[in-house]
Amino acid sequence: SGAMVMEVDHEKQVVYTEPLSLSPRDAPSLLAAMLPSQENTAQRLTSPIVSTHLNTRNIAFE
Repeated sequence: SGAMVMEVDHEKQVVYTEPLSLSPRDAPSLLAAMLPSQENTAQRLTSPIVSTHLNTRNIAFE
C-alpha cells in the first residue's frame, strides 16, 4: 500500500509527484504508533467544539 504526494508550484504551473510506499511488514507497527491513547480520545470527546465566524459583509479596506 502507499500514497502519492503531490506538490503544486503555482508560479511555474508545475505539479511534482512522488510515490510513497509502505512495506506490509511495517504497516502494523506504524498503525500502532499512530493510535491515540484512551485518555487522549476521552479528552477530545469531552472538549467543546470551537468555531469562529467572521462577518465579511461590512469589512472595508482603505
